[in-house]
Amino acid sequence: MIRDLRREHIKALVGSMADKPQAANRLLSLLKIMLGHALDIGWISANPA
Repeated sequence: MIRDLRREHIKALVGSMADKPQAANRLLSLLKIMLGHALDIGWISANPA
């Protein structure tokens, strides 16, 4: 599930929020934090965000 997440998924999700740029930026920030943690604990081999 999380291993299948790719950069294009992140871009599509954030891009779909173009009408709410503040919320899109906040989501991207949270994804970077969560995916950084997933990287640290070995769930993924690269952070797609």
